[in-house]
Amino acid sequence: MMLKILKFRLLFFILMILHMSSSTKDFSDIFKFNMTSETYLKRMQEKGLPHVGQVYSDYLKQAMPEDTQPITELEFKILMDSIPRIYETMESVNKRNSENEEFKKQIYTPKLFKYLNKCYPYLYESFDQYTERIQNNGLPKLFDFAMFTGLKKFCPILGETYNDYESKMSNTFGLLPFTKTDYESFRSLYPKLGESLDHYSVRVVEVEKKKQWKCKLADNYRGLQYFFPQLGEYYKEYETRMNEINILGMPKDSFSVYQQLFPHVGEGFKQYSKMPRSTELMISLDVSPLDEDGYNRMKIRLPILFENLSEYKTRMSIHVFLGDLISDKEYFHAKRIYPKMSESYNTYFDRFTNQLSMGNPLNENLFKFFKNNYPQFGKEFETKNLVTWTNVYENSHELTLGSVNDCENLKKKMPVAYESYEHYVRVITNIPGVTPLSEYDFYDFKRVFIRQSETFTDYLLRMINLDIEPMENQTVLYFKQMVPRELNQPYKTYLNEIAKHSLDISDINWRPFKAFTEVMYLRFQLVAPISFESYYSYTNRISSALFNTDFMLFYTKNTKILNKFPENTFQDFLINRIQALDFDEFTDLKLRYPKLSEEPKQYMNRIKSYMLNPLIRIDNGLFEIFKKAHVQLEDDYERYIKRITALDIKKIKLLHSAVLNEKDFNTLKDYYISFPYIIDHSEFHKPMCAFENNDINDIQRVYPRYYETLQEHSKLMERRFLEPLSRSYFLLIKLFHPTITDKNFEEYECRINIALKKEMYTVPLPGMVSIVQSSEFQKWKSRIPYPYEGYTSYVQRVQTNFSNLTEDELKQDYDDMIKIYPQLSDTYEDYVKLMNDMLIQPLEENDYKHYKFYCPNIGADYNNYLDNYNNLKPGIDETLKKLNISIMTEDEFSTFISRIPSPYERYLNYHNRIISYSKLIPFVKNEFDDYENLYTLPYETYLEYNNRLKCIDRIAVPLHKFKDHKACQVLLGESYTEHLNKIEKFYSINLNEHDEHFNVRWMEINGIETLGKTNFVEHMLIYPSYYESYEMFTFRNKYKWPARVLSNDWYQKMSDIAPRMCENYAAYARRVGLIKGLPYMTKEQFDRFIQGLPLLGESSEHYNVRVKQMFEEESAGNKPLKLFGVYEIIEWYLEDLHKHFIRISPNFFTEYTDYAKRLLEHGNQPLDIVHFNCLQYYFPKINETYDEFCAKIQDLGLQMIEMYRQQLFFKLKKFYPRVHHHSYEAYLLEIGLEYPNDEDYINVNYNSPKLTRAEFNEYKLSELITT
Repeated sequence: MMLKILKFRLLFFILMILHMSSSTKDFSDIFKFNMTSETYLKRMQEKGLPHVGQVYSDYLKQAMPEDTQPITELEFKILMDSIPRIYETMESVNKRNSENEEFKKQIYTPKLFKYLNKCYPYLYESFDQYTERIQNNGLPKLFDFAMFTGLKKFCPILGETYNDYESKMSNTFGLLPFTKTDYESFRSLYPKLGESLDHYSVRVVEVEKKKQWKCKLADNYRGLQYFFPQLGEYYKEYETRMNEINILGMPKDSFSVYQQLFPHVGEGFKQYSKMPRSTELMISLDVSPLDEDGYNRMKIRLPILFENLSEYKTRMSIHVFLGDLISDKEYFHAKRIYPKMSESYNTYFDRFTNQLSMGNPLNENLFKFFKNNYPQFGKEFETKNLVTWTNVYENSHELTLGSVNDCENLKKKMPVAYESYEHYVRVITNIPGVTPLSEYDFYDFKRVFIRQSETFTDYLLRMINLDIEPMENQTVLYFKQMVPRELNQPYKTYLNEIAKHSLDISDINWRPFKAFTEVMYLRFQLVAPISFESYYSYTNRISSALFNTDFMLFYTKNTKILNKFPENTFQDFLINRIQALDFDEFTDLKLRYPKLSEEPKQYMNRIKSYMLNPLIRIDNGLFEIFKKAHVQLEDDYERYIKRITALDIKKIKLLHSAVLNEKDFNTLKDYYISFPYIIDHSEFHKPMCAFENNDINDIQRVYPRYYETLQEHSKLMERRFLEPLSRSYFLLIKLFHPTITDKNFEEYECRINIALKKEMYTVPLPGMVSIVQSSEFQKWKSRIPYPYEGYTSYVQRVQTNFSNLTEDELKQDYDDMIKIYPQLSDTYEDYVKLMNDMLIQPLEENDYKHYKFYCPNIGADYNNYLDNYNNLKPGIDETLKKLNISIMTEDEFSTFISRIPSPYERYLNYHNRIISYSKLIPFVKNEFDDYENLYTLPYETYLEYNNRLKCIDRIAVPLHKFKDHKACQVLLGESYTEHLNKIEKFYSINLNEHDEHFNVRWMEINGIETLGKTNFVEHMLIYPSYYESYEMFTFRNKYKWPARVLSNDWYQKMSDIAPRMCENYAAYARRVGLIKGLPYMTKEQFDRFIQGLPLLGESSEHYNVRVKQMFEEESAGNKPLKLFGVYEIIEWYLEDLHKHFIRISPNFFTEYTDYAKRLLEHGNQPLDIVHFNCLQYYFPKINETYDEFCAKIQDLGLQMIEMYRQQLFFKLKKFYPRVHHHSYEAYLLEIGLEYPNDEDYINVNYNSPKLTRAEFNEYKLSELITT
C-alpha cells in the first residue's frame, strides 16, 4: 500500500515539473503589425506554436523545430483563448489576457489592434467577400481560409443555446468556450426578429458601453440579418446558405422555432399573438414572438399574390424605414408559404408542416377561402371572394391578397399552354403597362390548365381535389381548340379549323383562350415532341437547335414570318425562345399520337375522351400512315425505308418529323428489341434512346403474348395497321418466354441454346432479346398461373413484378394463359394441335396423362385420388416436378372438390354461389367449362358418355351418379311445373311449402339453377326450335352456353328427336324409341309442343294470345305460383320464333326447288321436303270448305280458338289469285288493302304466303287451261 502511494506522489511531482517547464512558453508575440498570413504561419511554425483555426490533433502532426516540444492541450486552449474574437474590443481582450499570470499572453497596442480590426473578417461575410474587401482596402491578407473559418468558430451562432455552444467548443473544436455571461453579451449583437435599425442601434449602443464589443451598427444590422432563417426557406437551403459564409448553422429544432415566429398569410396580429408558442427552447434562445411593430414590419415583406420580383422590389423600396436589404431568394422563399393553385390541401399541409417547418398551416376551410382569390378560368372575377376573406379575419387590409384590378390585369399576362417562361417574358414585356408573372407563378398557373390528353372527368376530379372551380365543358372545348394539332399544318389551316369549330364564348378575354399568333404557332411546331422520341433525346434535340439541320431548314421555309421578330437574328430566336417543354407537357402532347398497340377504334375512343377530334386522322388515312411510318418489330432500315416509300408522301409530310434517318432508326431499334421479356430496363439503359414507361408498356403490348397463336397475333397486327411477324420471328419470340417445364434459369438457358442451334430459326437473333438475368426469368415465370390458382392470389403475386399491367390485361392473362395447360376435356391430339398453333412445345403424352391424373375426378374421394396417384408413381412425380406443382394434400383436395361446379349450372350462377356460400375462389371461365365438359350432356346415353370420357383419358362417373345428374336436366317439351315436380320427387322435398326466399336459397346452395324461372327458360331454349337453322341456334346461345352443347352433332341430334308437324304421337314415340336410352315426351307434352308452334298465315297477335292461353291453363293447376311469370320471360323468344316461321313458310303453289333456292339466296335455311309438303297440305285449297279445313287441322293435332280458326281460313284463301285479278299489281293491291297493317306480310315480301309474279302468271295460265 505504501509503495503505491510513493509511486503516485512521484508521478504527480513529474507532472508538476512538466507543467512548470511548459509555462515558460511565450504566447505574447502572436500577431505583428503589417503581417501577412504567410509570415504569420512561418513565425508560428518556427516557434512550434499552432495557428488560428487549427485543432490540437492536427497541430501534433506538424513538424516541430529542433529541441522544441509541442505545447500541451491545456496550453493550446489558453493560446487560442488569447486570440481576439470577432467584434471584440482591445480593452476586453487585453483584460482577459492579463488575468492569468501563469501564461505570457499578448497585450495589444492601439496601433496593432486597429490594424487587426481592419484585417479581421465580419461574421456575416464569406471568404471571397472577405478577400475582396481586404484587397479593395489595400491591406495585406492576414488570414487564409483555415484561419478565417477558425476565427468564426469562436463566435456563438444565432439559434444556438449555451449548452449547444459549450458542447461544440469543447467537444468538436477543443477550445475554451465563452462564459455564460460573455455568450449572452455576444448574442445581444444579433438583431431581434422584426427589430428596426433604430431600435437595434439604441440597444447595441448600450451593449457597447460595457467596452466588450464594437461593431458598425448599420452594416452589422444588415449583415447579421443573414443568420435568420428566411420565411419559406427549407432547412437544407438554410444550411447551404450558412456554409457559403463558413458558418455551422443552428440546429433544425431552433430553425423551426424561428420559422414559426414569422407572420402567416391572412393572419392578423391578434391571431398571431394568441398562438401558444412559449417553449423551453425559445427561452433558452432568448427569442419571443413579434410585437405589433415587428409583426407589421415582417408582414409587409410578404409578397402580394401574383406579384413578380421587380414589382416586389419596387414596393419594398418605398418602405425605407425597414433599413435593410431584401435578397431575391427571400422573395422566392416567401412565395412558398402561399397555397399553390396546383396543389391540394393535403399536399399543402404536408409541405407546410414537414418541409417548411412553419407550424400550423391554414385549416381546410381557410385554404378554400384563399383559393377563391385565384382567378376562375373563363369567368369574371367576383369581389365577393375578397369580402368573404375579409370577414374571416379582422384585418381588412390583407396585402397578400391583391385586388380586383390585380386579377383583371392577370387576364392580359396569364401564360399560354405549352409556352416557355423565356418566351413568355419576352412577349409580356412588349405589352404596355403589363409586367410578367414570376417564374414560380407562371408554372403554377400552367399546372392548373386542362391537359390536351386529359378527360373532362379527370380534369373535374383534379380541380375538385385542388379546390378550384373548373372550367365549364364549353370553355374546355374552346381552350383545347387553341392548342395546335400534332400535325405539320400551315398556320392558315389552324386558324380555319378554329373558325370552323369555334364556340360562342367571345366574351372571354383571357390570354390562354386566344388563338396562337403566327410566331407562337411556329414556335410550338419547333418544340412539339416527335412520337418516337424519349424525353432525353427530345431535350437534346431542342438544346442543339443551333446545330440541327431540321431547325435551319425550318428557318429557311419560314424566313418572312420569323423576320417579324424584334430580335435581329434567327440565332437569337433559337436561343431565347426555343426551350424544351417540361416532362409533363412532353408526355401530354405525345399522348395525342396513336399508340403503337392501338387499333383505330381504340384510338378514336381515347382521343374523343380527351374532347379532341380524331376524325382528321381517321378520315384522311393518317392513322394508317402513322403506323406504317413507325419502326416495326422485325424491321431493318432497308425494310423500313421500303415501306415508307410506298406511302403517300403528302400525308407523310403532315406527320411531324415522322420518318427517321438511319442513325435515329438504329438507335431506336437497339433499345426496341430488349422489350419482350425485360422488366428492369435499368440494366439496358441507353440515355439517348431510353423510353419512358408509357412507351415501354406500349411496345411490350405489340409483342405476341405467350398464349397467342400466329394467326391470332397476325390478325391483331393487321387491325393495328402493323406488319405481321414472320413465323420464324414469332417462333423466336416465343422461344425466349419461360415455359411451365422450365424448372430453373439454368434449364431455361440450356433449352434456348439447344433450340438456337436448330435450322428452324432463320431470322437473326436480336442482340438483347434474351433474358440475361435469373431474376428476370423468375419474374416472367411467375406470370404463368398455377393450375386452378384463384384470380385474387394470382393478381397479388403477379403485380409485385408487373405493376404496369392493367386490370384488363391481368384478367386476360389469367383467363387465357391457363390454356397452356392440358384441358381435362381435350384429347391429346386436341392439346397438341392447340400448342402447335401457339408455337409452344407441348408436353409429352405421358406427362399429359400424368397431369390429368393430378386433377381429381368428379365425385372422387381423397383415398381414391391417392390410389390413382400411387398407381402411376414415380412417373407422375417426375411430371409434377417439371410443372413445379405437387400432389394435393387432403385439405387442398377437399377445397378443390368444393370448387367443382355442379352439372346443372352456368358460370355466372356458379361464380356467385361459390363466393356467396363457400367463401372460396371460383374457377375461371375456361376451367369451369373444362370441368362442365366432364358431365353428361342432355339426351346423352351412359354408353356415349363413357366412351367420350375414355377418349380424353378421364373416368366416367358411376351409373347411379350419372342417373342423378340426368334427373335434374330440363328435357325437351318439359314444362316448368313438371320440372319442379321432378326435382321435388328426386330430393324428397316439397318446395311449395316454403316461401320464394327459401326456394331461391336452396337452389343456390345446391347449384340447381333451373328452379329459377329465368334459368329454367334459358335451359329450355338450349334446344333448337322447330324451324331454327344451326347458325341461328348458335348465335342465340353462344353467350350463354359453352361449346359442348353448341356442336353441330348435338344440334342435329336434338332436331331429330323433336316432334314433327305432320306426325302423330304414336309415330313420334315409335321413331324416338328406336334410339336406345333416350327418354321421349308424354302425350301431354307432345300435344303441348305441337300446339306451341306457329301456324301458316297466323298473325303474331293471334299466336301470342293462343300460346299465352296455353301457359295460363297450365298455371291454373295445382301449383299456379310456380308457372307464374314464365310466359313473360319467354315472350321475346316466341316473337322471334313466329317471325322466323313467317320468313321460311311456303305458299300453296310454289315448287320445292324454287322455294329452297329463294330462301338460300336470302340467307335462310329452307324446310326439308317432308315439312314443306306438310305445310302445303295444311294450306286450305281453293275449293275446300271450312268444315273440311277444320277436320284436317284436327287430324294434325292443332287446337285453335274458333274465332281465330275462321279468320285464318278466310285469310289464307285471300292468297289465291281470282278471276278479277287481271294483273299481278291488282293481286298485290287487294292483299295490301285487305291487310294494310299486317307487318308480317308487308315487310317480308319474298317469303309471305302470297305468290311471286312468276307463280302468279303460272297459276293464271293453269287456271285458264283448266277452264
